[in-house]
Amino acid sequence: MRKLLFGLILMMFTAFELQAQNYKAQFTALTKEKNDTAIISLLATWENTNPNDAEFYTSAFNYYFRKSQSELLVIAPEPNPKDDEVLSLSDTNGNIAGYITSINDYDMELFAKAIGYLNQGLVVAPKRLDIWFGKIYAFGQLEMYDSFTNALIEALGKIEQHPNDWLWTMNNPLEDAPLLIQESITAYLNQLYETEDDDLLHNMRRIGIKALQIYPNNVAILSTTAIANLLMKDHEQALVYLKRAEKINPEDYIVLNNIAET
Repeated sequence: MRKLLFGLILMMFTAFELQAQNYKAQFTALTKEKNDTAIISLLATWENTNPNDAEFYTSAFNYYFRKSQSELLVIAPEPNPKDDEVLSLSDTNGNIAGYITSINDYDMELFAKAIGYLNQGLVVAPKRLDIWFGKIYAFGQLEMYDSFTNALIEALGKIEQHPNDWLWTMNNPLEDAPLLIQESITAYLNQLYETEDDDLLHNMRRIGIKALQIYPNNVAILSTTAIANLLMKDHEQALVYLKRAEKINPEDYIVLNNIAET
């Protein structure tokens, strides 16, 4: 009897997994076709049939996040470095007066709906690192850096509780999760730094403090957090981080140069 029950349960899980893969394949195909009506219908059926499938929430996010985006052409004083072709405008004297460039605009109602699906997905699958990173990425794209920072710190809180046991798409176990996480934290800190917005130095410091509670020996995070403190004129704290980094890697020329600068 126990073997029979186990076999039935196993068959049910297998059926759900195959169904999820089928929905995912349909969603991918319909996305390529840009068939909005069919996509919305599929998402509704998918949610009703298998509301615990994390792939539903990532797919719904991808759809509504993409629909929230639109491209606008504007006249800017500098060309967009991301544009492959740049059209310049000249004044009556032949001098360049500006550039026609494209920027992304967002429908905030659709964006909020997209983020809502990720939040629901994290309730269903709190160890899906791709969902956490997707949320952080989305806020970064809209330059909503306080939300970006809060989402990252919330994710770090979960990572602190479970340093290694993380999943990626299709609930596949994530190999070398700590390495990927640390590289991502460094990239997120650099993203804030490269804005050259001094108001975001506090965000960098918040992220660095939380990250170093989990990865106290990461030289890149120590160094970037030190730079945030240095630019905020907190030289004493900057030196604390830099000295820790130097002790771990005494030959890191960036660390040594920043110690001299501090």
